[in-house]
Parts: sequence; structure tokens; C-alpha cells
Amino acid sequence: MTTQELIDRFNNLLSYDFDSIFGVAPTNAQVISMLNDAISGLSQFCPIYQPLLPVTLTGYAGKVNIDLNTATTGREMVRTISARFGTVGSLGANGKKGFYTINHMEDLLGMGWISTAQGTPRVIGIYTDRLLAVSPPPSAAWIAANVFTIEAWVEARALNDATLGAQCEFPNVLHPRVPEYALALTADGRATEPQQLQRLMLLKAKALDAFNAEGARQKGRYADRGPSPKVFGSDWSVG
Repeated sequence: MTTQELIDRFNNLLSYDFDSIFGVAPTNAQVISMLNDAISGLSQFCPIYQPLLPVTLTGYAGKVNIDLNTATTGREMVRTISARFGTVGSLGANGKKGFYTINHMEDLLGMGWISTAQGTPRVIGIYTDRLLAVSPPPSAAWIAANVFTIEAWVEARALNDATLGAQCEFPNVLHPRVPEYALALTADGRATEPQQLQRLMLLKAKALDAFNAEGARQKGRYADRGPSPKVFGSDWSVG
């Protein structure tokens, strides 16, 4: 579904005697803000797989920490699996694809890994899914000559009222659930009938069930590609 179709579906649902946080007749921009809140939340259950997501390292010469934020990757991280610096893939302490923990980096390199001596990155550790540690820190010459990419699960792209014809990034089967979940998060019944609150709870449950099912499907599809989409009770340990 396009952004406009998602807006229309949300407004259609809202017309069934509901009131959003922006009232009964929200603008397109207001509906999009509610849809984007839903997209961010639902992405934790069924994120988008990116096998080679470029990381812009402008300004990171000599720095040991790399922030995988929207400025460096253009995406919001859900789960970071591995990295490639130049032609070398990152490995964990077990020798498999992944990252060192900070404790492992200290065991391997000593506290000297926190150094401003620039060069070719050899070891990559991970603090959080958004923050990496690199030793040695990359030099300006290395950054200019190499491509740094990560393998990650990321949030679906946010919608924009400037591109109403753009498609939602989730799999098509999940598109109708996005406005339902957005309504469940942001709306109240204009009357006090228990049936209205029950309908909101059912819409929320319906959306979460759909995203959990798709997340479980992708978990099997990408079983060899590190931790997979989050299903209730699943383990997000480092792969």
C-alpha cells in the first residue's frame, strides 16, 4: 500500500466513532506521524534485513567509536549482525561472523585498544546495536579508499507526506495492519461503550499477530544470517 492508501485506511477506521490524539479529522501530516510511530514499534517484531548497508565514515578518522545512526547509515538499527571493513568481514571471539564484546577486545588487545593511532581497522567490537568500537581507528586515507558496510536488521522506512505515492517497506501482507496498530495506539472511543475499547484491543492484537507470524517466517528464511526478527519470547543473543 502507498502512503496515501495507508492514510485513507487509517481515516476510514477512525470514522467508526473513534477519536485520535489529533481529533476526529487529523491532517495528512498528523496521520503520518501516527503511522510512523506504529511502523517504528512494529519494526521491532518484523524488521527489514539489510545485507550490505553502507556506513558513511566522514569525520570518523582517528575515532574508536562509530555511531550507526541515521547520519551514518540512513536507517534506525534494530539488530546489528556483522560488518565489513574493506574486504575483511568482522569476526567474534569465537571466530565466527559477528563482533567482539568490549571485554573480549580488552582481553585480546589490552586497554591499549583505546588508542588514537590511526590505521587499518582489524577488530570491531559492539557496545549496543547502534554503537561499534574499532581498533585501530580508521585513518582518513583508509576511509577514502575503502567501503565500510554492516549487516543488520533495521526499522522500516518512515513515511513522508511529500511522497504520498511511496510504498510502505514492510511486506505487502502486513500493510493493512499498520493503520490498525496506529489506531490502537492513538485512539479512544468517543463514547464509553466497552465494545469500542474491545475493538481497539482486537485491532492491536490482530496487527501484532500478523507481524509475529511474518517475523517467524523470516526467522527461518534468514536462519544463517545472524539473529532474526523478534518474536515474543525469542532470544536476541549475539550470533
